[in-house]
Amino acid sequence: MASSRLAVVIPVYNHAHYIVRGLRSVLDQTRPVDRIIVIDDGSKDDSVEVIRAMNEPRIELHTQENQNAFNTINRAIKMAAEDCDYIAILNSDDYYHLDRFEKLLPMLEANPDKQVICSAVQVIDEDSNDLAEDHERMKWFYAVWSVVDDKSVDTVEWMGLANFPATTSNVLGRAKYMAANPFRPYHFNHDYYFLTGAAWRDAIMVHNEKLVYYRVHATNTITSAPAPLMRELLRQHLDLLKDFRDELRADVAMRSRMKLYFRAAFDSVSSLHMGLLMMIYSDLLQDVSHEEILHKVNDLDEGEWEELRVFPNRHIVNHHERGGPLGNCSQMAEKLDIAKTKIDRLRAEKEAAVDHRRMVAAVHDSRWIAFGRTLGICKDLVGERGKTLPDKCDFLRDAIARSGWVKFGLAIGGCRRLKALS
Repeated sequence: MASSRLAVVIPVYNHAHYIVRGLRSVLDQTRPVDRIIVIDDGSKDDSVEVIRAMNEPRIELHTQENQNAFNTINRAIKMAAEDCDYIAILNSDDYYHLDRFEKLLPMLEANPDKQVICSAVQVIDEDSNDLAEDHERMKWFYAVWSVVDDKSVDTVEWMGLANFPATTSNVLGRAKYMAANPFRPYHFNHDYYFLTGAAWRDAIMVHNEKLVYYRVHATNTITSAPAPLMRELLRQHLDLLKDFRDELRADVAMRSRMKLYFRAAFDSVSSLHMGLLMMIYSDLLQDVSHEEILHKVNDLDEGEWEELRVFPNRHIVNHHERGGPLGNCSQMAEKLDIAKTKIDRLRAEKEAAVDHRRMVAAVHDSRWIAFGRTLGICKDLVGERGKTLPDKCDFLRDAIARSGWVKFGLAIGGCRRLKALS
């Protein structure tokens, strides 16, 4: 049996500074790629010249007048689907881990009911360094991926909470599926619409290893003001309900997944405002009479709609323990807060452990402190006080800063290793 053919499609726009790194990450994959289709979408910089200068025969370079990212991606997917079984997308400012396809493709091949796979994301800055942990975008990733090991959170719920794959560069899918589900004409969210549809169909897989490098820099579309992104997210979800209507009517399991998705979406951290979405529903209903609404509701027949045969969420009441609160059905926000708090605590303990070891070593190696101990002073500088590592670290740092003996030693040129800690 012939091996599966894999194509990578790369839309390029004004990324001459980054494109070589991205292309090299495709060319050097441990699982070789069969086609590399690059379409320059009317770049105004020298992106095309940089690509041509690589003199790499495996790169199929095409140019066009600017048609926006979604059109460019759809054109490239159509070309790749002619003779390839799988297609990956790479934005021209991102790049891959070199064994991305070696790890992801066998998983997709082994699960014929799945159509799309993505991985965890390594977030980098414009210089290809890991994005600073205190960067606003990095905080978003920490929060969103904090639920990755929570087995009680279904993938479709996770997608409702946030667009956790985060980027079109994180999409690897079956060619037939991607060709049949083209990206919508959005400026920000064509990947979110595509991935949400796959999640509603239970057709998406997630690999927890960071196998794609997603670049955050000043020209990212996501760095715009909130209103345009929020409007597009509202449009996206109205489009999803309109476009998936027939599938939802025919598939009760898909309706169940959609319910999970929207339950989580009320706690969305991807700028979806469910209150505004409800207001748009209200506006759309203004031209519908109450009689038409009654007819639409009464038209739901128990024979066709399984949901009408049982009370919704009955299992919550049946398993409710007396004396305890009913609580939030989804509890997604609570889970997110708990997981994020745990991550913050572990990070603080790790940093405190490094600082504590450094200070203890400096105190232990100081001849001046040893001399002070023989005189019966510097007692606060030995031993450990505090329950947690951050507490111990803070106590020792304060003790060093308060110590008159250390201050005297610094004044006469001693305690050199403690000077940086004072």
